[in-house]
Parts: sequence; structure tokens; C-alpha cells
Amino acid sequence: MGSTSSGSEPIWNAIVNNIPGVVNSPVVCRTVANGRFIRPGMTIHNRRGINWTDGPATLCSFNTVLPPNSPACGETGDFGDQDNVILPPNSAHPGGVNGVMCDGSVRFINDNINTGNLGVVQTTDGPSAYGVWGSMGSIAGGDTATFD
Repeated sequence: MGSTSSGSEPIWNAIVNNIPGVVNSPVVCRTVANGRFIRPGMTIHNRRGINWTDGPATLCSFNTVLPPNSPACGETGDFGDQDNVILPPNSAHPGGVNGVMCDGSVRFINDNINTGNLGVVQTTDGPSAYGVWGSMGSIAGGDTATFD
């Protein structure tokens, strides 16, 4: 069972459920938040970071669609088994998140990173439609991402 947001639930702590159209237009997920908090009346079906040892993606993973510190959303499902989810990384750091690269270096990733066109569906082949941020999470499309 989910709980209903009172408007004081921080976006980094929740996955909002029953948001139709998230996969076809990820920008829809941004409508669930009012700044850094989930809007009142939204149905929360998860608390991120809890039960991470169980391993479901919705509790301990992220994807590179919406930029860091954006709200997380799912179309259907319940605690740990949501379908069609947008899971941006979130942190208490103002302005972005720290990310560990495959070479072991740590980089600060700004909330304003280029996310391309969040109003389109990502195809199963070809480069990411979600800009530099999307290319950072893609290998199959042959994307490259550089930090200047």
C-alpha cells in the first residue's frame, strides 16, 4: 500500500506511482514535485534507499533520463516492483550529485546537465535522446560523453 504525500516528503526519498505516460514523455515526472518536495496528494509507493540489500532497482539504482535531484516516478506496481520507472540520482548536495566513474574518479554532476529532449520516447537503438546525461548511461547507442 502506498501513502499519500502531505507536501513535506522530499523528492530524494520517494517514488511517486500511477503517473501515466512516463515512458513516452519523461518530463511528465517533473509534474509530481513542487521544488524539492513531492506535491500534496500524490501517491508514494516507495521509500528510496530502504531495503537496498533486497536489490530491486527502484530501491538502489538510477537511470540517466531526468537530471540529478529530479523526482522519481513509476507508471504501475508497488514497493520495489514498479514498471516503467524514471529513477534519477538524488542527494542532499545543493546543485547536483557526486558520481563515481569507472576509473574510480569522482565527479560532481550538476542538476543542469544537458538532458536533450525529455518529451520524446527513447528508441531501442541509436544515440540517447536525453543529451549528455543520457549518453553517460548508454553504451549500446555508441554514445560518448565528455566533461569539459
